Amino acid sequence: PVAPSAIRAATKTFVGNGFVDVSEPRALELDELRGIVNDFRQAAANAIEAGFDGVEIHGANGYLLDQFAKDGANVRTDAYGGSVENRARLMLEVATAVVEEIGAERTGIRISPISPANGVSSSAPQAQFDYIVDQLDALGIVYIHVVEGATGGSRDVAPFDFGSLRRRFNNTYIANNGYDLELAASRLAEG
Repeated sequence: PVAPSAIRAATKTFVGNGFVDVSEPRALELDELRGIVNDFRQAAANAIEAGFDGVEIHGANGYLLDQFAKDGANVRTDAYGGSVENRARLMLEVATAVVEEIGAERTGIRISPISPANGVSSSAPQAQFDYIVDQLDALGIVYIHVVEGATGGSRDVAPFDFGSLRRRFNNTYIANNGYDLELAASRLAEG
């Protein structure tokens, strides 16, 4: 497995007859990242060629793009680590490549600012994801799909102003995680 940094995820995997610790990933080299961006671009092109209306980039739930964005999994000291802007770089390069390939009107992205999936966390999620959403808005993608809270768990994992993301993004905002009629109605009333 590969990751932004050689940090073992705080989870287990099932093999054969039980659960075992996951293996420690290898930190990706700088020269490998262009290939990853191209793989996302090609996958989007393939989806459109196969008849899909659009694609959703998975930048959430502890997967690779989410790992790069969060300092709990990314301790790099190069252009893809450290600052808010650097940790957002891979996610934004992928989004840009997909938009250039298939168009912003066919591109969405899923993010999970405070979900601690597989132990992937951020020490400053508000600043990180306000920046990411500002850049995605400028790119003009058609929607952001936001996991509000922990994936499949509590909405109150950590303090976070999801309204800030809604206000920053001018296209469609899709919210999920624990919505019922009352919560949905109150969020719609808030704008």
